[in-house]
Amino acid sequence: MPAQTQLHFFKEVNEDAPSVTDMSEEVAVRWLFQKSSFCSLFVPEFIKHAQHPILFYGVGTPFCSSNTLPGDIDLMLVDRSAPQKAFVFECKRVKVVTRPNQPVRINNAKKVKHAVKQANAYYCLGFHATYLVIILLDDSRELDVSNPLMRYNTEQETNRVYEIPFVEGLREEIGVVYIKVIQPLRKHINHAGGYGVCVHRKAKNKVQPADLSDLVEKYIFNHGKPSNDGTL
Repeated sequence: MPAQTQLHFFKEVNEDAPSVTDMSEEVAVRWLFQKSSFCSLFVPEFIKHAQHPILFYGVGTPFCSSNTLPGDIDLMLVDRSAPQKAFVFECKRVKVVTRPNQPVRINNAKKVKHAVKQANAYYCLGFHATYLVIILLDDSRELDVSNPLMRYNTEQETNRVYEIPFVEGLREEIGVVYIKVIQPLRKHINHAGGYGVCVHRKAKNKVQPADLSDLVEKYIFNHGKPSNDGTL
């Protein structure tokens, strides 16, 4: 490489890109887990030395019904070789937007309260471990900070979102995970951005009933094909 070459990894270029907060909850979840770099952060937090981890989205029958609590299971993570240890995750997206000379705008925070009820209902299904996942989509492109690496929200209101599960009656057996996706530049989130995972509280694992484990094993057999699953 010539000595005078410059690499502009964080050069501000306006691509007229959509906000990361435009992602629906389902799109945000799939966007994250389709990235091997994200999965390499996430999966080891729950399954150590996984042989064949597999992820399923929007799981319903035979475990639950979309018409009653908890509704469909947003995510189920399991190693093919250990169906008796299935991890289930209730995910809730929260949008954070910064605009010049305006207070930070936080949307969907109230929906976290309902997610607490859903997660509590997940726990009663009997899976090995249950988690509530809060996904914070942070559009900080307009934050008045010269260094793009420092463009992310640290407002007290943002931090209060993280406290909701603990004041809304989340069962102590249920784990809590925070995922933050940051869009600091006027580029598409696929071109410039970052994400992180924090397991704030580990779930209390329990022995999964044998009949439930049999259902998980059958579900993997019936749905765990490369064409339609979330194979990692």
